[in-house]
Amino acid sequence: MNNHKLHHLLTKIKPISYWYFFIAFIISGSIAIGALRHNNLEAVSLRNQLIQVDKNNGNVSAALNNLRVYIYAHMNTNLASGPNAIYPPIQLKYTYQRLEDAEQASVNTSNTQIYTDAEN
Repeated sequence: MNNHKLHHLLTKIKPISYWYFFIAFIISGSIAIGALRHNNLEAVSLRNQLIQVDKNNGNVSAALNNLRVYIYAHMNTNLASGPNAIYPPIQLKYTYQRLEDAEQASVNTSNTQIYTDAEN
């Protein structure tokens, strides 16, 4: 943008008081903060719903997909943990415990079978 166009634009804006810009900034900032807060509260609600579904041994995949779609659509991000993350972004504690218990039962059955075979 050259100086002539910039000067022309400033002469058009100059009659407008700076207070109008300040008031517009305050209003738009308030709306933005409200929208961000709503997005955060909805994401927390969906996360809590996912944890509850996991606890009740429900359809974790559907609840996780709902959270993933909401976060991608409304927050312009995703649930990927990234290459430097220590923990995944959401840990399904109860699913992990169920899988661990099933693995332990499988190992115990296998060990019992091996012990019985060894005795015979």
